[in-house]
Amino acid sequence: MLGVHSPASKQTVSRTVTRKADWLSAAAAWGSTLLVLVAVLLASAVASDGSIDTNTGGRTALIVLGLIALLPLLVRRLRISGPRWLPWVIGASSVVITVVLGVLMALDRQNEAWALYAFLNLLRAREHFGDLFLVLQYLECDGCTFLIYGPGLLWIDRFIPGQTQTSWTPFLGYALAVALGLALVWLVRNSSGRALPVFILAAIGPSWLLLLDRGNLDGLVVVVAVLAVIVLRRKPTLPVFTAVAILFWILGTWKYYPFALGLLLLPALQLRRGWIVVGLYSAALAAFVAGAWSDVSQGSQENLVNVLTYDFPAFGSIPIIERMTIPSVAYSDIIASGLLALMSIAAFMWGMRFGRHVRTQSPWIPLLALAGSVMFFFSIGIAGFGFAYKAAFLMMAVPLLSLPRSSSPRFALYTSLVALILVGITLIVGYSILLTSLAGLIASALGIGASTTYLVGLLRDLRKPRSANSTRQQGSDSLDF
Repeated sequence: MLGVHSPASKQTVSRTVTRKADWLSAAAAWGSTLLVLVAVLLASAVASDGSIDTNTGGRTALIVLGLIALLPLLVRRLRISGPRWLPWVIGASSVVITVVLGVLMALDRQNEAWALYAFLNLLRAREHFGDLFLVLQYLECDGCTFLIYGPGLLWIDRFIPGQTQTSWTPFLGYALAVALGLALVWLVRNSSGRALPVFILAAIGPSWLLLLDRGNLDGLVVVVAVLAVIVLRRKPTLPVFTAVAILFWILGTWKYYPFALGLLLLPALQLRRGWIVVGLYSAALAAFVAGAWSDVSQGSQENLVNVLTYDFPAFGSIPIIERMTIPSVAYSDIIASGLLALMSIAAFMWGMRFGRHVRTQSPWIPLLALAGSVMFFFSIGIAGFGFAYKAAFLMMAVPLLSLPRSSSPRFALYTSLVALILVGITLIVGYSILLTSLAGLIASALGIGASTTYLVGLLRDLRKPRSANSTRQQGSDSLDF
């Protein structure tokens, strides 16, 4: 009969519409990325009287990102597996490299050390664990040196006065390196085999190794995030959530963006009094930001002063915007910022479409990805600049980005491959700031979008009428995931 459609035909139409919407979201993200690259090449041509200045990295980024957009379309199925001991080898590799570099420098074998740094394409500091040394020096003299950190860092010396010394640097540096190696093992074991190449690149890549070599506090943030997920997975009770919330808040007072780890506290809302933990954490965060606003704004200004816009092991929205800006054109910097924002929003929407195809019963993998992606995007996209070790935050999203099975729709497999390749670019490419920054921003937006889809579902479930079983769980002080 005319005008009557069977349920099967309606379902087919619905699947077709969904499929088209999925691919349109990917096309929109790549189209907006192309606009950014065209703007970079146009600004380069204007600045160099009609010829393309290759120093901008625009051509390289256009070719590499173009290949990343097209080549995964050829892949219909992909299965990668490895032996059970491989995660331990991956985690141990980065630790061993860090120890070897430290030993060479301690023995004053400068030539060998320089050769290994050059081979790894790793930026060398004046001394091993240089960032950690500066932090301990800052604490030792009660803040007499200049350091772009939050005021909470100085509270350490108030709890253990006179105990923080620069002589602790080697011990704490190697301890942090081992902890990061174990965190890497956990990430590998909780990801699908598709992510193995990414983690192998990380173990020998300049971005992850820079984090270990410098002993930067970002490494502690990654370790705490992974450790929190491990603990909350095993014992998601109110006291544990409370202890974890306090630890997250302390880290936030040191470097601000670790406050995003509070996203891992959201499952506490399913506990009987879990809202108290989330509410108090939010209130404490707001109180700290309000009370230390002058320090926050000063740190932001100092970060802008230290921005490096030339090719360097770093990321940043500011270097991208500078490459798109034409001084002779009014408001070109605002237009450039708008194009970059458009690209980020399009990638976020793409990630949300991708998130509809991700299946997981546990909240911890999506929320870990959300926290890591937000920290990266805040540091690079909003604050505007960060060194290469910020890529470690993106690795927190890899378990989620690698989730879709080979039997998943092609769109899900395609997006997973693209996201993993983009993360790999941030980990292995050292001196192409335009390429790595664009790759990192797209990957982080995809991670935020995919995990937001899960988060929306989690919050929607909280508003649904409770069944007898869920009511009992809501009234208890522990969760069962």
